Amino acid sequence: MKTTEVLHKISYPLNNKEIVDNCMDKQKVTEILGYELDSYRILYFNGNWSPWYIYGENDLYHKTGEPERRYVACFNDHVFEAIGKITKE
Repeated sequence: MKTTEVLHKISYPLNNKEIVDNCMDKQKVTEILGYELDSYRILYFNGNWSPWYIYGENDLYHKTGEPERRYVACFNDHVFEAIGKITKE
């Protein structure tokens, strides 16, 4: 029987450029994090939290001269708070 566990955690930066390179691919993000990401927010360097983002809904950003990304790319070098789920067999 499959069970789903809800996960809510605050994490240190991943220091993993893979999250930047694969931020548009939900399956890859799930593999990198070890859980399926639903929503998240970023702690900016100025000490303020971002608004809550829902992966795939309201989390696109674009910096001039860079490809379009999801804010989840910031997990590489920012503290973040995430809500997700783990499905177990």
